[in-house]
Amino acid sequence: MMNAKSLNEIASLQVSLSTLDETVFFCKLCDFIFHSMNEHRVLVYKAFEDGSSELVSESGASVKGEVQAKGQGLAGYVIRTKKAYYSNHVKRDPLLSTSKYAKEINAEIAIPINCDGQVLGTIHIQSLSENRNFGEADVANVLKLLAQIEQPIRNMKMFLSAKHLSEELMKKIQSKDIEAPAQKVQTAHHHEAKDVEFVAGSKIMKDIIEFAVKVAKSDAHIMIEGETGTGKELISRRIHASSTRNTAPYIVVDCTSKNEMQLDCEIFGSEGKAGILEQANGGTIFVEELAHFSLSLQSKLLRYLVKGEAHRVGSASTYKSTARIVVATKKNMKKEVEEGRVREDLYFRLVNLSVRIPSLRERKEDIKVLAEYFLNFGKNKEDYKALTTGALEVLMSYSFPGNVRELKSMVERLYIMADSRFIDESALPDYLKETPKVAEKVEVFSEMTLEELEKTHICKTLDFLKGNKTKTAKALGITVKTLYNKLHAYGMVAKDELSIQ
Repeated sequence: MMNAKSLNEIASLQVSLSTLDETVFFCKLCDFIFHSMNEHRVLVYKAFEDGSSELVSESGASVKGEVQAKGQGLAGYVIRTKKAYYSNHVKRDPLLSTSKYAKEINAEIAIPINCDGQVLGTIHIQSLSENRNFGEADVANVLKLLAQIEQPIRNMKMFLSAKHLSEELMKKIQSKDIEAPAQKVQTAHHHEAKDVEFVAGSKIMKDIIEFAVKVAKSDAHIMIEGETGTGKELISRRIHASSTRNTAPYIVVDCTSKNEMQLDCEIFGSEGKAGILEQANGGTIFVEELAHFSLSLQSKLLRYLVKGEAHRVGSASTYKSTARIVVATKKNMKKEVEEGRVREDLYFRLVNLSVRIPSLRERKEDIKVLAEYFLNFGKNKEDYKALTTGALEVLMSYSFPGNVRELKSMVERLYIMADSRFIDESALPDYLKETPKVAEKVEVFSEMTLEELEKTHICKTLDFLKGNKTKTAKALGITVKTLYNKLHAYGMVAKDELSIQ
């Protein structure tokens, strides 16, 4: 039990903690609690922005512990839930059974150092005594002390936040991703393609870029499959820019906005007017959405792919062209063939050199790289902004049905709307933060009583539902009052919270 501390001791502690040296701050705090509690050991873990933690002080002495991943160990659990936790049967507690000190100690209590909803670290008090039972009174004592040194804790929170954001921004400014050459945005109907910047971090996209470079050396016609917004046209441009055709025209044909006659005239030409096949001779034609071609137009296209010749609308004479055709589609081409909307011979002509661009949800690692790239695209170095780790985590948990196009639009809006150089999760659209995360299924066997098993299940359910007690009670099939009573028994809610229920 913590002894009552005089005002002079508290005042002295406040002065000691006023330092902006985080090592001194955590060690002084740890030392004070160690001598106040008179227990076997007191540990203090520092919390990082990404939810990971590191042991920084043991009974007042500075230590350099290993960094624990997000959610790992008791410190990770307390950081994630932002709630105190105590166990008087450490050897049978699943949260502590793999702890470094599990074989020594019998009881442990962990309290978050919480400031304005942000956890700076965790305080762990450990006992060797078999008769020591930590409880609500111990939690209250530590929280009472922390309340008396609120201002030094607030100062340290501001210091750590500023330090983290400054380091994060400097890394981004110095990184290759943010220094990448500006991508040329081309919107004209005819394009003289230069170098095309393609930003990617995932192995699958790097393999696709390698595919583009290889096929660029040939004159083969190509098919690119993928959902809307995945970057099919960008790959097409990369193929053109990497080929010997890069000084010849690059022309985009949007099949979705034209009828059969319009497409026929535009691509193959009409009396007295050259079509795109003639205009792009020696260059590349990007055909957007092949499935919109009628069977008649598919027949004309197939003849061109096989013989390199075509005829204008209303003319029986033929002409030659060496334009490469890059066909794109968001549809399942096998299904289109089976249902008779796409000619089988045309499909087999194209499928031998085809590539599928995966959706953004299939390559989550690209979200961070792309978001940081788009955020400062075309900006001067002094105008760069940065996404915090928390904001990037939210973005990476979202499915992005609109793929890269949606991400680009979202990040560009964030840059415009952000008042600060640092953009955190509070600036993100609400629907991103409401996206449910799929719980990982891990099969673990641990000896524990039914009471301990119930406690573990309740805590995991509460954590998965982000602390929402009403939803947790409903999921568990119990009343909210029963849930509060159980949490009170675990030392996770105070008596005054019970009275509200």
